[in-house]
Order: sequence, then structure tokens, then C-alpha cells
Amino acid sequence: CINQKCKDPCPGTCGANAMCRVVSHTPQCFCVEGFTGNPFTGCTVVQSIPQEVSTPCTPSPCGANAVCREQNGAGACTCLPDYIGNPYEGCRPECTLNTDCPSNRACIRNKCQDPCPGTCGQNA
Repeated sequence: CINQKCKDPCPGTCGANAMCRVVSHTPQCFCVEGFTGNPFTGCTVVQSIPQEVSTPCTPSPCGANAVCREQNGAGACTCLPDYIGNPYEGCRPECTLNTDCPSNRACIRNKCQDPCPGTCGQNA
């Protein structure tokens, strides 16, 4: 109050993009919604933080001969067709040499297969 007359203390008190309210005869400034800063000197627009694009398969978490597919926001690795192993460490063909197969099988096109299906008798 000035000379026993109440006077609004807000005019000219707050900076740009700020509002004023009086609490116990004292002006209180605050930034309007969407603005931030010092309300007595001026508020600026709140800068939105861009959302980081989630690309869980770039770089690929998979090993050799495996593919990555996004699954529930994470990268999920699987071996390529006809490959076996841990897709996160690396996948390999079932065999590359006959010695990679049991004694009754041969490595044919990277798979352990019967080398003479239908030509040999059972247990031959």
C-alpha cells in the first residue's frame, strides 16, 4: 500500500513470457507453461529433447552368419537357414568335412547326411 491505498505491485515486475501473482503484498513471478528461465528477467521456450531413435540392430549384436530382428525394442539374433550355433557369437554350418559327422554320415552340402540312402541295407 502507498499512502494507505493498495497498489498492484505486479506491473513491470516480471520479464517476458512470465506472469505475476501477489502473495502477502509481494509480487511473485513465474514462467508461463512451455517456458523456462528466470521469470524476473525473461523466460524462453522449453527446448524439447529429441527422442533418440532406437535401432537395436545397428550395429548388429549378432555373430557371423546370423541376422538381427527388432523384438520388443531389443535386437534378437537368429542363425541363417542351415546354420547352427549361438547366433550372438557366430553360426556355422553343421559340417564342412566328413570328420565333423558321425561315422555313419557324410558331410553333404554342409549337412551330415546318409551318403547312400536306400542303397545300403540296415546297419551296413
